[in-house]
Amino acid sequence: MLAVFAVGMVLLVAVAVANGSFERDPGIAGLLLAFAGFMAVGALIVARRPRHPIGWLFSAIGLLAATAAPAGEYALYAHVTRPGRWPLAAAAAWYWVVAAQLLFGLALIFSPLLFPTGRLLSHRWRPVVWLTAASGAVSMVLSALSPSLELTDGSAIRNPIGIAWMPHPYESALGRLLNDLFFLLMAVAVVSLVVRFRRARGEERQQLKWFAYGGP
Repeated sequence: MLAVFAVGMVLLVAVAVANGSFERDPGIAGLLLAFAGFMAVGALIVARRPRHPIGWLFSAIGLLAATAAPAGEYALYAHVTRPGRWPLAAAAAWYWVVAAQLLFGLALIFSPLLFPTGRLLSHRWRPVVWLTAASGAVSMVLSALSPSLELTDGSAIRNPIGIAWMPHPYESALGRLLNDLFFLLMAVAVVSLVVRFRRARGEERQQLKWFAYGGP
């Protein structure tokens, strides 16, 4: 998993430099470090405690980032930076927009909900998981079948499997509702983390402190 992540990050940096993405958005470097942290911690947990859900969750986040982000930059390179010279721009853009939905759901909602035990704080938090999964699935379908696919610079490319009447994932009323719901669920996940911290003692409390310090 670490080898796949490393190769993906090398490809990402190479194509992002060619696209000038670092000049347009210096925050990309911070995202690289954040996802590298997910991958390193996830791989370490999987190696030491392979049955622990957090290890696999963090590893999935790292691997999604290492494949989705290079795909998004490649789509931009093939469609905008060097248009017409490289194949599969639409396929790369399609993977980018679909995988990004899953990536940010896992990183920003499921991680604070499940860290550090890999279990919910209590059964009362299950509706948050169900609602996150349902809204995330709808968002992924909208992104996958939207007539156009948004690239990392805000431009768009035609989706070869897009459906003309499908609501746009960002511009339609349904898309805006799902976006607002995502931020609401993210806030609820943070509340769960705060409640867990107030109840935690000993080692678990120290783990939550580590997670909070790494968040910013």
